[in-house]
Amino acid sequence: GGAGAEAARCVCNSGFVGNGEVCVALVDERQCDGVGSVWEDGQCFKRVSSSSVTFAEAQRICSEWSGALASLRSDAQSAVARELIGASTAWIGLFQPHQHLPSGSVFPPAWLSTSLAQQTEDHLVAGAAIGDAFRNWAPGEEVTFYNASNLTRCGFVDDEGRWRMGAFGGCESGRAVLCARNTPDIDECLTNTHDCDARATCLHPIRSFNCTCAQGYT
Repeated sequence: GGAGAEAARCVCNSGFVGNGEVCVALVDERQCDGVGSVWEDGQCFKRVSSSSVTFAEAQRICSEWSGALASLRSDAQSAVARELIGASTAWIGLFQPHQHLPSGSVFPPAWLSTSLAQQTEDHLVAGAAIGDAFRNWAPGEEVTFYNASNLTRCGFVDDEGRWRMGAFGGCESGRAVLCARNTPDIDECLTNTHDCDARATCLHPIRSFNCTCAQGYT
């Protein structure tokens, strides 16, 4: 098309998931990265760690998984979060920066840009400010948005799929980790797209593959 024309968009066929550029077959119709993962509304969600870690550690864990802390932009995505975390709580990509007191300027919580970047559905990214049409805050949370502090706050999802903000300065608390990314994991070993030697075994870590020589070969 001419200048200003919208870029063409691709949609994965039924039975496949992906971002339109990469589509892979579903072994399980909901899994996108093995057991404990769910593809919903254009994202792969996974509880990558059940250990109690800090917010900063959670960000690192999701980055190593090639994703980011999850953003939850629809009822369906919130339901997936509730399913994956069970009876616990997990860090998500909500963050409220500290205030430079006494300026009087208070910034409410917002989704981290890295978290929103994992969304592939335009309507779930557009209007992603905290005051937009989709909000899933736990009762009473919103009244705390404009409490000023020189400490940061970090967000998490509770066992009902509701969003909550931790205490000011509470980002060091231990919680599980809910990550999301915008492409499924491609198993090069399963799809035979690796380049391992015929005398080697293909092993599949996250988003890559390794070749291990068979016994008697180096």
